[in-house]
Order: sequence, then C-alpha cells, then structure tokens
Amino acid sequence: SGQLWPRGGLAEIQFIHRLAAIFLVLHLIGMGFSSRKRREPAGVRRLAWTAAGVGVLQIVVAAVMVTHMLPTPWRALHAAVGAALWVVLVWLGARTAPGGAVTQAAGA
Repeated sequence: SGQLWPRGGLAEIQFIHRLAAIFLVLHLIGMGFSSRKRREPAGVRRLAWTAAGVGVLQIVVAAVMVTHMLPTPWRALHAAVGAALWVVLVWLGARTAPGGAVTQAAGA
C-alpha cells in the first residue's frame, strides 16, 4: 500500500505476522550461535540450529506462497513447516528446561 506500516485490517495483521516471523528467525539464529558459545551438549546445538533452519525454510515457503498468489499446496506446506517448527522448539525446550533431559544428565 506504499505505507511503512499498514493501518488496520488484514494488511496490518499480515505485516505484524511477518515482523514476528523475522524476529523469531533472528532469535533462533542467535540461539544457535549462543549454544555453541556456551558449550551446550551436541544434541542441544543440533536442535538449536535445526530450529533456525526450519524457521528460515518457513519464511522461504511463505515468500513463495505469497508471490504465487496463495496456492493451496503452498498454504498446506506453510502450515506443515510451521507445525514442524513447533515440534523442534518443544523438543528443544524439553531438552533444556530445568529438570529436562540435559539438566538431569548433568546432575542439576
């Protein structure tokens, strides 16, 4: 619409959704780097980088979906990759939460 920030309606919701996605992926990339810096176990580092990769894939799928006028197969793929991202994030959270598999193995 030529505006920096769309006002009202679906355009504003979509804009906020895209901003949130970009910030999430940047955060996930940061988690990947910080997991290496903090010398997390290899499994945690792999999960952090997997989450970042799935997040990037989600943005790529969304971009293709939008540029091709929202075809149903791409919308389904967008939903499936989003679900995969949730699975990886829940798995990562379970591995790193207090009392999770990583903290139990460390004797915490």
